Amino acid sequence: MTPAADVVSPPSLPDDADLRRPFRLGVLAVAIIFVFLGALIAAFGTGADRPEGVAERWLTDVSDTTRKGVRDRATRQAEEVGPLSLAAHLLPTGDTDGRAAFIDLEVGKATTEGETVEVPFRLHQRVDGEAGPAIDGTVVLTEGDDGWTVTGIEPVVEGKAVPSEGGDPAAEAPLGLFVGTLLVAVLLTVGCPALVRASGDPQEA
Repeated sequence: MTPAADVVSPPSLPDDADLRRPFRLGVLAVAIIFVFLGALIAAFGTGADRPEGVAERWLTDVSDTTRKGVRDRATRQAEEVGPLSLAAHLLPTGDTDGRAAFIDLEVGKATTEGETVEVPFRLHQRVDGEAGPAIDGTVVLTEGDDGWTVTGIEPVVEGKAVPSEGGDPAAEAPLGLFVGTLLVAVLLTVGCPALVRASGDPQEA
């Protein structure tokens, strides 16, 4: 008679108590990472509006004054920064069919000239639904107690161009931000395996 084979019991599944410790460690690790990122942003970020950003938003609002559904809002927002009359020559004379006046828009790095700041730009008007000839120019801004104000649109300045035409980018991240990003990557790479090891095997709990 053949002896009966040993019966192997299936491994027991971890219960809720076994999973609580890894879960708590995971929540703690995520919280630490968010605190670290918040400190990094506070250290290297800035709440001040850059003139490049103001110029780009203003030109975008100017473009949206011909866009169906947002004309009133775009007009109001543009007027809060600078008179729309300054950009009258940038708007196409034909019908835009309820779409934005500019097919595309690009700004370059701001430079300080006396008491004003100049931001180069390049755009294409919407002409019969297609991109018209490129228009290059310079947005002139001044800074007051209430922020930046657009005070003029001038011809393109020699030696100043948008990035696509060989000019400097409108903004560059500081070196500290790159270093901080690298540290976060290292923290995640090292911390995640360590967290898994620290949580232990629920089967051994």
